[in-house]
Amino acid sequence: MEKTVVKTAVYTLISSFFILFAVIPRESMITDFDGYSSYEVTAYADYFFMIALYSVRITLIGVLGTIALLYMLKYDKNREQS
Repeated sequence: MEKTVVKTAVYTLISSFFILFAVIPRESMITDFDGYSSYEVTAYADYFFMIALYSVRITLIGVLGTIALLYMLKYDKNREQS
């Protein structure tokens, strides 16, 4: 069970980081109150920290889901045996 949870954590962290890196843009458009638009570019350090933060959140959700699924399967198997 521990091996499955660790594999889920590692693979989810790595895959979510790369997917978020490919999907989330580094620049965003800001509109002033006069109606003028300009681009704001996020610094690389802030950008990677933001992506890492989202990846850790996604990983925690994935690990908690995996733990819940494993306990449900274990409970169901014990229930069928008795």
